[in-house]
Parts: sequence; C-alpha cells; structure tokens
Amino acid sequence: MELLIETVKKLKATGTAIIFSSHNMKNVAEVSDQLLMLVNGNQRLYGPIDEIRSRFGKTKIYLEGVFDNLLIEELPGMMAIDDDYPGKVITFDSELHVKQAMDQARHLPSLRGYRLLPATLDDIFRLTIKGEVDSHE
Repeated sequence: MELLIETVKKLKATGTAIIFSSHNMKNVAEVSDQLLMLVNGNQRLYGPIDEIRSRFGKTKIYLEGVFDNLLIEELPGMMAIDDDYPGKVITFDSELHVKQAMDQARHLPSLRGYRLLPATLDDIFRLTIKGEVDSHE
C-alpha cells in the first residue's frame, strides 16, 4: 500500500487528477485535497478536506504533562482518553466541554503544553455513518 500512496503523491505533484477510493481515512487524508463521502450510495460530504474538518469543530484536546490533580474521567462531556506519550488526547462531546477542560488544565503547574485538535477523517467518517444509522432507526 505504501508504494501505491507514494505513486499517487508523485502523480498529484505533477498536477494529475486522481480519483482515489478507500475506507482508510489516513490514506485519504494523506493524498487527497477534496473528499466525496458516499453512504449507502448517497452523497453525505463533499468539498475540500480542510473545510469539511472545520465544519466538525474541535472536540479533542492534547494535554502534555502530569495530571494527578485533574480527574480527566470526571470532566464534563469527556467521551474518550487515549495515551499519546508524553500526554493524552481527550475527546469531548462538544467544543464547549473542550474549552472548559482547557480552562481547568491551564491552571495545573504540571501542564507542559496543550493544543486543540481538529476532527480526523476517521472521526468524521464515524459521525457521518452514525448519523446515517440514527436516521434509519
């Protein structure tokens, strides 16, 4: 697969138009400028990847440091915690909860850094598919 991705990148650099179909959102993000997402044969998303990502907001934060005084599991709206040494990526249900968590974390002396993270294409894919499933229930 790596050879295919490198070949697509080289062709893209020469200005060649490429239609690339994949369920692997990491590969899609790596080689694509635009995205067309079909769900059950219907168009759900279309446009520049950066524009699509911005529509989904920033519901993740990366915190770097030691968080003994911050009970991450008790933060409002917290949905998932992933280790990403030397910190943690925390997913929330809304940008409001991300901002509240950031305000709390900023006051921790052990915080070495933080940043808001845009939605990944995997996140967007899951949310879009979930919306399709929810609408059929």
